[in-house]
Amino acid sequence: MVPQGRVCLVSAGPGAHDLITVRGRERLRSAEVLLCPEGISPELIAEVPPTAERICLSATAGPTSAEQK
Repeated sequence: MVPQGRVCLVSAGPGAHDLITVRGRERLRSAEVLLCPEGISPELIAEVPPTAERICLSATAGPTSAEQK
């Protein structure tokens, strides 16, 4: 049996970390994996548990990074 999970898309608006919703902040605080685009606020990354896997996305992806579209 394959374990099931949940994917949450969280946005803080146009780059302002204080525009995130309460629910969005809760989701970040319980994340196991974070896909973080370029330019994400360090204040938001700090909300993610240190044990969470972080995968950085790049608009100019190289051969070892995920591509952001």
